[in-house]
Amino acid sequence: MSRFSLVLLFAPLAACDYSGDWLFANPSEVPGVLDLGTIVPADVAAGQAADAVIYGEVGATGSAETGGVTFAFRGTGGPVCVWVDPELVSWSQSIAIVGGSPGFRYPDNNFDDGDLDLFAGYSVYYTGSPGESVGNFAIQYEDSLGNAVPVTLNECVLASYQTSTGGHFGRGAPEYCTLQATQPGVSYTVLMESFSTPLDDDRLGFGLLLANGTCRALKDSGAGAVPDECVILGEANDISTTVIGEDGSITVGDPIAGSEDFEKSFCGIGDKPLPDFCVEEASLKNCLVETCFCGDPSVSPTADQ
Repeated sequence: MSRFSLVLLFAPLAACDYSGDWLFANPSEVPGVLDLGTIVPADVAAGQAADAVIYGEVGATGSAETGGVTFAFRGTGGPVCVWVDPELVSWSQSIAIVGGSPGFRYPDNNFDDGDLDLFAGYSVYYTGSPGESVGNFAIQYEDSLGNAVPVTLNECVLASYQTSTGGHFGRGAPEYCTLQATQPGVSYTVLMESFSTPLDDDRLGFGLLLANGTCRALKDSGAGAVPDECVILGEANDISTTVIGEDGSITVGDPIAGSEDFEKSFCGIGDKPLPDFCVEEASLKNCLVETCFCGDPSVSPTADQ
């Protein structure tokens, strides 16, 4: 094949005006990059974690640009817990013929779930511009050979199911970490990076706790150890009651009706177990056309498929 033929072959491809915009979540009136300013860590007494929760929403950027939420706080000289719970809860459906988990026989509605990944560190190391663009906690170190070596300075170390440190918990799951022995008066930045926004509206509700002390102490502050998912309740916002001011400020509305009962059932501390909640919901609604917290059982796969 001649060089002229190759030019003709690839010329139509070069002229193709393909943006790929359909691959990205749709932007909404809620910004995809949000900064909450400076927050003062709260003293959370036993059983009063709900009083210190900050609720908010973040949207999608509508592009390949990473979105998320940032805020700053001043070190106290002691440990500070950062705890974030994104909308809503998620699980893998159990379809085993024998055994399996009876609590998760029903499918999850994945369309109302999102994911925030948690990072934190000294503000001086944060590479993003709060409220404008999302960055990370990394510096470039030049070794003796002149090679640029990235050094990660994220101090928010998460315990995961796979390893004792590192990793992120996934869709709808709360993430938390304790920043031990924070430096008094020194500014820290926390990044809650939007890994995904809910497919139903591309607006991700979240609940945030910034508390003095360790996350273990926060989790155990109630009557016994509270399941992670239920330390913060009601993070799924009813967007019809959310008010967005002319200055761009967001006043988050009420929780979606029934969402807190749904979370409690998922945690095993509600009035009814999760299977009973899903069965009752399916008997009252047509989940093919109505919004349900649980998925539609009529489209569930079976173990012999």
